[in-house]
Amino acid sequence: MKKMPRPDKYSADEIRAALVLTRRAAEREYVFAYDLSTRLAAVRHALAAGTIDKARALVFHDWLEGVPDPLAHAVAGHLLPKAGACTTSQLKDKIKTLLVAADPQWARRKYERALQRRRLEGMRHADGTATITGHQLPVDQAAAAIARVDAIA
Repeated sequence: MKKMPRPDKYSADEIRAALVLTRRAAEREYVFAYDLSTRLAAVRHALAAGTIDKARALVFHDWLEGVPDPLAHAVAGHLLPKAGACTTSQLKDKIKTLLVAADPQWARRKYERALQRRRLEGMRHADGTATITGHQLPVDQAAAAIARVDAIA
């Protein structure tokens, strides 16, 4: 079988079938692997060498999403030598500090991109109850929604 030059829209389905994952989990694994193989090679090498684990590699992937490649590479290069000794929370804080120092508008753009992915999910349980989950919601609106749902409940 010939390797594709670029993944296609079904690539995550291959992961889903092989690892028996949900669609969302397979897509997350796919995007993570693709990012490390194409854009964050230094993170991939550190993961392969065992100097960081998957949790720390995911922190780099998540927090460097949407960051211009030269800045992402500089941040990763600066932090990778010591990343294995940091907790994931410490690593997130260090990445955020470096990004804000290099690009003061970064946090605003990250927030606006997150809002574009906002969604609500509802799940019905076998006992007749339901769960409502909101993702990427503005904090003030989420607080108001929580208060409203709490009053109804």
